[in-house]
Amino acid sequence: MDNQIIFILLGVAWVILWCFYTFVYVVHLKVEKLEKRIKQLFVSRSDAIPGIFEISKKYLTRHGDVFKESIRLRKTELALNHSNTPFYKIIETEWLLHHELNFIFTACNKHVSLTEDAKFNYIKEVIISKSGEIWNKMWLYKNIAEKLNTLIKIKNFTLIWLLVPIEKKVTL
Repeated sequence: MDNQIIFILLGVAWVILWCFYTFVYVVHLKVEKLEKRIKQLFVSRSDAIPGIFEISKKYLTRHGDVFKESIRLRKTELALNHSNTPFYKIIETEWLLHHELNFIFTACNKHVSLTEDAKFNYIKEVIISKSGEIWNKMWLYKNIAEKLNTLIKIKNFTLIWLLVPIEKKVTL
């Protein structure tokens, strides 16, 4: 009778641990999926930079100086996305690119004729909508990554961490 109770308790404990690990793994997959989606949004937002470059060419006098840093950051972004760069490094580059886009829009908004250009306004709206979507996904990523890191701390108190390691995510 005592052996049966021990086996039942061990079985229940094993099922609980298995369910917990499955939950941690599913959350880990969700974070990975969000990282991939955020990278896609970053690329789609920065794909509009050449459009702004061409449209503003006839309006801005120091055109090359305004776009110099954004072009460098775009090249860096493309290099980072085609390598196994940690997500937080990509975020740092995208943060710089975001501020550079703000600078470009500030410079472009000083020219009334450029702000009346329909193509410029369309690209500006596309970039603003992508930036809003990126913000929403980043907020979701931050919340889920914090929960995942807490679950990983709990997981490391069990024997599961010996079997299947899952690394923590850097929260933003």
